[in-house]
Amino acid sequence: MKYQQVYEPRHPLAHPKAGTLFVHRRNLYDHIGEGIHQCNWCGALLTWDGVAYPKLCVDHLYNDTTDNDPDHLVASCHSCNVRRAPHWKGKLSTTDRRVARHFLSQGKACAWIANLLGVSRSTIQKIKSNRSYQRDLIS
Repeated sequence: MKYQQVYEPRHPLAHPKAGTLFVHRRNLYDHIGEGIHQCNWCGALLTWDGVAYPKLCVDHLYNDTTDNDPDHLVASCHSCNVRRAPHWKGKLSTTDRRVARHFLSQGKACAWIANLLGVSRSTIQKIKSNRSYQRDLIS
């Protein structure tokens, strides 16, 4: 998992001595700007510098570290970003189960949700067939 770097010494996120920064961080910063942002998964408040609030991590929605399209990047806290990493494949956190239920309630395909969360389609199908999920849809 090698991230692309660029040399832009004047960018606010550039390393003070080297002048480099990661492309995915630059692209999301340029897209959402500075300030306080919420973790896309748990709602925690984050900042780019990590001074007033925890430091913002950039999460690749589709777990493709070469896809640096700003529409495929989201703000994430460190815990959620690590939890969604591909090495956690097949294990769903409570947050990921909530995300899966949300997209299932909106009619998204199991394969699409599985790709988003980095798990198998059968994992999402189990959530879909779970009675508690069906109760959530009714209430």
